[in-house]
Amino acid sequence: MTDFEAGHLPEEQREQLCRDLLAEFGVTRVKPTHKGELIHSCPLPFGQHRNGDRNPSASLNWKKLTFNCLGCGAHGGLLWFIAACRGEETAQSRAWLEKQTGLGGTVMELPILLKMLDDMAKPTATERTPIPRYDPSMLNPWLWNDFHPYLTTGLPEFDIAGRGIPEATLRHFQVGYAPEYYMGRHEPTQERLIFPQFWKGELVGWQARRIDPEDEPKYKNSPDFPRERTIYNYDNGSVGNALVVESPASVLRHFHHVPYIQATFGAKVTDEQVRFLHRYENVVLWFDNDNAGWKATQDVGDQLTRYNTVWVVDSPYAADPADMPDELVDELLEQVVPHSLWRPPSELIPWRS
Repeated sequence: MTDFEAGHLPEEQREQLCRDLLAEFGVTRVKPTHKGELIHSCPLPFGQHRNGDRNPSASLNWKKLTFNCLGCGAHGGLLWFIAACRGEETAQSRAWLEKQTGLGGTVMELPILLKMLDDMAKPTATERTPIPRYDPSMLNPWLWNDFHPYLTTGLPEFDIAGRGIPEATLRHFQVGYAPEYYMGRHEPTQERLIFPQFWKGELVGWQARRIDPEDEPKYKNSPDFPRERTIYNYDNGSVGNALVVESPASVLRHFHHVPYIQATFGAKVTDEQVRFLHRYENVVLWFDNDNAGWKATQDVGDQLTRYNTVWVVDSPYAADPADMPDELVDELLEQVVPHSLWRPPSELIPWRS
């Protein structure tokens, strides 16, 4: 599947753009093929290659405007490739590329480039930008025998509060730790926790969560992270019940006693995510106790009641499930109310774990 129909765009400009982009990211040796592929060594900053990929395993296809690496298993569209190399979101890559009409000393007419970008951003109804995929071995440098104390019991002597996540859960979800995570070109690295996302058996991205509250942003997603097209812990084998929360952190904290808990990556829930939830007989909604969470509870519940039995956790606390102990979560789950009877709380009880 291609990113879009690019046949009407000038071939010389497409090929030159891809060659210039590779040069921009340090690739100096390129071998073309008759299929439109430019074979080269992989320049991805998070790629894992033995011997630095001296035997080139990556290709940028200037006809389809897609990137693929057989070595690290990474795959995605052109804007994803640029974002991955630059350590940014694809929207930032589009803005950067708009300014680069003279990459490599050659000039591409701006209208042609903008047309190309618009077509990539607005695929036809039968074509969708592919979800990136990666070989799971890419996670290996971030996997440690011991887990960061922030995730587990904490280290009071160093003023590190633990989240109380069981180590078995962290291993199950392959949660990692990066002491020096790549934040972008010319940006200093940061200490980050790595939350991988698997979808239909494939690694499709990860969220790098800050440890230091002074670091920004709170989450640094892998390029084109499919937040709106997947659900965290959706492939858990359950078809009867689903407890839907906002954050993967809540899933990690309570998976050991509520294995059917899953997260939507925030209160902005898409129609596609709602359709995924149609498979369950009972859906329990537990979004955060704030305006965004209450709106999501109302909107998602209204959509799901056509297909599912929908319940809501009627929590009075100013906290999300990740902050609560097992006993309180179990208690609140025993007191769920039908969605039709649920109303947002008029006041919230402060919570301290």
